[in-house]
Amino acid sequence: VFVMSVTSTAKHLRSKTPIDKKTVLLLALGSVAGGFAGNRIFDLLLKSTKFPDTVRGIQSAVLGVLLITVIVFVNVRIKRFKLKNPVAMVIAGCLLGFLAAFLGIGGGPINVAVFTLLFSLTMKDAAVCSVAVIFFSQLTNLSAFFLTSPVLSYDLKMLLVIIPCAVLGGLVGARL
Repeated sequence: VFVMSVTSTAKHLRSKTPIDKKTVLLLALGSVAGGFAGNRIFDLLLKSTKFPDTVRGIQSAVLGVLLITVIVFVNVRIKRFKLKNPVAMVIAGCLLGFLAAFLGIGGGPINVAVFTLLFSLTMKDAAVCSVAVIFFSQLTNLSAFFLTSPVLSYDLKMLLVIIPCAVLGGLVGARL
């Protein structure tokens, strides 16, 4: 997810896609804080139960409900807001970061739906903003992982396939 977001963000910057840097940074700030909280709560839930599959089932159910909500939201006319308040942007980023980390997803479709609803962004602008926010939250998650985990104990050979595919996905996604 991180490599895809780097590739896509770099492509948008090179093609001079207009990006509201203030909005992106405020949302990213919130998503980083929310991401830490989401990871921490998910880890605590897994460690505090004898039934980790139940926690994963709840995680999957919440993700399913969110994705169905996104599908309905995209296909139904709902009043949209034009929030400009920096605090609201940080709070929105925090909630999205929490959900992305807790659910173990990048958060793209959910981010886009929320950005179009709360900030009246077009789908394209919301997607660009979402990728930039994902970049910051994933950078934070990766940094925390490398600082707290025995990285060399993992088999990293898969990265030789995953990284080029993520670059390709980021380029194709940005182009589409």
